[in-house]
Amino acid sequence: MHTRAQQKLRTELMRRMNDDWHLDGDLRAEEMWLRHVVMPPPWRLVLEVINPLVWIPALLTAGFLDGGPTYPTVYRRMHVWVTESGDLHRRTTGSIPPRWPQSHSWEVPDGPVAP
Repeated sequence: MHTRAQQKLRTELMRRMNDDWHLDGDLRAEEMWLRHVVMPPPWRLVLEVINPLVWIPALLTAGFLDGGPTYPTVYRRMHVWVTESGDLHRRTTGSIPPRWPQSHSWEVPDGPVAP
C-alpha cells in the first residue's frame, strides 16, 4: 500500500500543479500540503494603480513601486492525504475576501478524490 499511496499522491500532485497549485513543504509518504495564490479582482488592481497612497511614497524614496501592494496576499491551502483504506482525500482551507470572486477554475471539491 505504501507504494500505491505514493503513486496516488504523485498523480494528484501533477494534476494540481497543472492548475498552478504549488507544493508547500515536503511530499510525505501519506500526505502533502499544496498552496495557491488568490489574485485580486481586476477592480482591485486598477485601484492600486490610481491610488496615490501606493505610488507616491515609492517615488519619493527613489524605489519605483517599492511600497508594495495595499491589497492582502491571499492563499488557499490544500491538504491531500491517503486513508488507511488507500483512498485519497483532500481538504481546502483559507478564506477569500468577501468582495473578491469566490469561484475559480483551479478550485476542486473537498472530500474523496475520484480516480
